[in-house]
Amino acid sequence: MHDVSHELRSPLTRLNLAVGLARQSPNQIDSSLNRIEYEAERLDHLIGQLLVLSRLESKQFQPDFNKEDLIELLENVLQDAQFEAEQLNRIVISNIQLKSWVALCNANALHSAFENVIRNAIRHTPEGKTITVSANLVNNSLQIDVLDQGPGIDPKAMPYLFEPFFKTGDHAGHGLGLAIVHKAITLHHGEVQAINQNPGLLIRMRFRQALFA
Repeated sequence: MHDVSHELRSPLTRLNLAVGLARQSPNQIDSSLNRIEYEAERLDHLIGQLLVLSRLESKQFQPDFNKEDLIELLENVLQDAQFEAEQLNRIVISNIQLKSWVALCNANALHSAFENVIRNAIRHTPEGKTITVSANLVNNSLQIDVLDQGPGIDPKAMPYLFEPFFKTGDHAGHGLGLAIVHKAITLHHGEVQAINQNPGLLIRMRFRQALFA
């Protein structure tokens, strides 16, 4: 609750400051409104992430598992990510070697996982650089790799990377994205790991075929 309160208080404080500035300086109302809109979007995203994480952590959560094509799910996330990356002068490269991989899964949970990993990669990649998303079959398991060209992670921080509210680096968000990824992947008896590259960080997600039979 302390972590949640802190994360909510920061954008609310900036919202109140922007409202106060708009009242005191009507000539700056456009910039104040832009700030209010930005902070409102951050709050909306934070609350959404909190709800997803809370649901995944709940012992009462009984996810619906249906047959879904994980490659199609990944490609849908990629389409949105490529549009977002273009606006930020980054390039998302798709290197998907599989046409289809159908499994019993919860599509919403995996969509959140794929989206968080790819958006994190975009955020940490410098302008003009690339994010590469790959999907291959490795030892009868589906392996999805997302590689950015950011600074990587301090090795001392690696054990805490998938903990809720853990933040590291200059572009850290709320510290919820990778926690959601870990919960969603383990919900499907999969594995996720972070591997420093030169340059960048590789997030590897692996799903074992036998568990979906």
